Amino acid sequence: MNLKAYKKASRRLSLLFLALALFAKFYTGPWQHIADAYFGDLFIVASLYYALSLLKPALKPPIKFSAIAALALLVELFQATGIPASLNLPVPFVFILGTGFDVVDFLYYFTGLALAFLLDVIFLKHAGKNDAKF
Repeated sequence: MNLKAYKKASRRLSLLFLALALFAKFYTGPWQHIADAYFGDLFIVASLYYALSLLKPALKPPIKFSAIAALALLVELFQATGIPASLNLPVPFVFILGTGFDVVDFLYYFTGLALAFLLDVIFLKHAGKNDAKF
């Protein structure tokens, strides 16, 4: 897999995970709370991982994992201050910043990042077999 193909795959995966995050956020079925509160977190960090992969494809997977994990940690800790909830932000910003701290979110952030990381390592492993320049 060359750089162009890797960026194309990263763009597609970022958009796929973003679509899944939005679906989880706006799902109205019987598991609405779980989808909104947790699966959205899982998918959004995976989407951010691949957005970073698209912008900086040369970064190693552990660096991308760490960067997105740090961002997720900062957002969640910001929620713990109560500030985002007190701002009465419009929907797009509530989706980005959230409103309430939940320690369980860390489990879903980690799961989403682990999924993105594993997919990335699989792509890179196969890319190394097919294109030593990557």
